[in-house]
Amino acid sequence: MLIDVVYFVVGVVMCICLFVCFIIGCCSLDLDSYSKESLWQLVVETAHSSVMFVSHKAYTKGCVLLETPDVTPQELAHRLNMSLGEALVILDELSVEAKES
Repeated sequence: MLIDVVYFVVGVVMCICLFVCFIIGCCSLDLDSYSKESLWQLVVETAHSSVMFVSHKAYTKGCVLLETPDVTPQELAHRLNMSLGEALVILDELSVEAKES
């Protein structure tokens, strides 16, 4: 139980840090570079723990990407009122699924 809370808190802090970095322009949000980071798995676990993750992913796949195939993580996060980390994970997983099919 305590470890879940720690993972959640660290994930939230990471998402906030990524958002702040994006706002001040000190880093780019390239899906490929983030998937190579050692903390990427923590972001994925945090996103998967969201109650709305499955619904957000299905809606993104079935509606958002059909309307806007080049949607950015920032746009998706804003449009669906979710964290930037969750948007990054959803777009990464959907791009992997698209490459596999």
